[in-house]
Amino acid sequence: MAVSVKREPFQLPSLGFLLWLGFLGICLVIGLYSAIMVFVKGLVITNMADNVPWGLWITIDLSAIALGAGAFTLSAIVYIFGIKRLQPIIRLAVLIGFAGYTSALLTLVMDIGRPDRFWHPWVFWNIHSVLWEVTMCITIYLIILVSEIDPLVVETKFFGRWPFLRKIAHFLHKLTPYLAVLGLVISLLHQSSLGAAYGVIKSRPIWFKPSMPIMFVLSAIAAGPGFTAATAYVLGWITGKRTTPD
Repeated sequence: MAVSVKREPFQLPSLGFLLWLGFLGICLVIGLYSAIMVFVKGLVITNMADNVPWGLWITIDLSAIALGAGAFTLSAIVYIFGIKRLQPIIRLAVLIGFAGYTSALLTLVMDIGRPDRFWHPWVFWNIHSVLWEVTMCITIYLIILVSEIDPLVVETKFFGRWPFLRKIAHFLHKLTPYLAVLGLVISLLHQSSLGAAYGVIKSRPIWFKPSMPIMFVLSAIAAGPGFTAATAYVLGWITGKRTTPD
C-alpha cells in the first residue's frame, strides 16, 4: 500500500535574510580580493614595516579571539554550574568559538608577512616569547573546539553510513564537560598573554600598564557571552525559532 507523503510548499527566504546574505557576500568578495593582493604584493601595500609591525587588522585577531574565548567560557560555565536553562545555546557558543578562532588564524596567516613560514612556531620553539605561548594555546584550544564540534557534525544523516564515526562522536560527547573546563583554562592563559604582549609596548602609553592581562581576560569574559546571546536572538528573529530561554 502506497503511503502518501505530504510535502510542504517551498517558501522563499524573507527580504531581510536575503539582504543580509547579500551584505555578507559583498564582504566576502572584498576580503578575498584583499587577501589575494596581500599574498601577491606582500605587506608593502599595507605600509607596515619593521618599525610598524602591527596594522589595523590586528584588531580582528584580538576581537575574534576574545569573542571566541568568551563564547566558549559561557559553555564552560553552563557545564560547571549546571545551568540547564542555558544549555540550548551551548552549541551556538561552541560554533561561535570555532568561527572566532578560525577567522583569527586566517588573519594571522596574512599578518605574519611570510605565510609559507606559518609552521615555524610549532617547530622552532621560543619559550621566552609571549606570542609563542599564545600560538600554542590557540592550537590546543582549536583542537578542543574541533573535538566539541565533531559530535554536532557527525550526527547528521550524511555520516550515518559510517557507524564508527558515530561511536567516536558519542565518546567525545561524554567528554564535553571536561573539554569545556580545559578550554576555559587555556582561554584564560592566552587571553592574559595577549594582554601581556600589549602591556610591554612602552611607545603606547595607553597600553603600557601591568593590568593589561587582567583587562583582556575580563573583556573576553564580558564580551563573549554577550555576543553569543545577541547572536542567538538575531538567529531567532531571522528563523522564527526560539533559541534562547526567557
